[in-house]
Amino acid sequence: MRFFFCGGLDCPDWLLVEIAIISKLSSLRLKVLCGQIINSMCGGQLDWPKISKIMQDANFDTTQVKQTLSGIEYVISSAVRFDVEERTFTQELTMIGLPKESAEQLVKAYTASKDRLQESMTNKTLQLPSVAETEWRVDYVLASSSAGLVQKPLVSLCLQPTSGAPVALELPVDKFRALHAELKAARELMKTVEA
Repeated sequence: MRFFFCGGLDCPDWLLVEIAIISKLSSLRLKVLCGQIINSMCGGQLDWPKISKIMQDANFDTTQVKQTLSGIEYVISSAVRFDVEERTFTQELTMIGLPKESAEQLVKAYTASKDRLQESMTNKTLQLPSVAETEWRVDYVLASSSAGLVQKPLVSLCLQPTSGAPVALELPVDKFRALHAELKAARELMKTVEA
């Protein structure tokens, strides 16, 4: 079965095992754990004494505590990543075995912090430096001492990224045209993904 919070894929088997463990928690304990995990995902620290107390009261061992925390974090981060609607998320959590009350508590915590989580996750994504400046010129090489008669244009590019060293390229016209066509295709593909 496919789930929106899993990006339209099947739910991972390891998560089903962890959901069985999470379902043993009361909805109130789950609410507190969700708050702690969301705080951690947004850059805060987990309150380990509070988590230990909750888990000790539920008679969970160390392995079950880790499974519970990782399962909740995976479910919330996946729902944020795929921008899952509240109603759909609740239905999917109950389908994978979480009790309705627990699913509602988890979804409430998700909904209340969704914007903050999206901003935090966006800030943590890989961002490469952009090109700050581009210099180019076309040289027409008539002949060289090593190659003899050439009579071909050569494109010289110098790209200055926002951070780091400049990148210099010298390409024959046919390779430059291929590079230009591929970059245009990549830009069009990125536009369709953004829309």
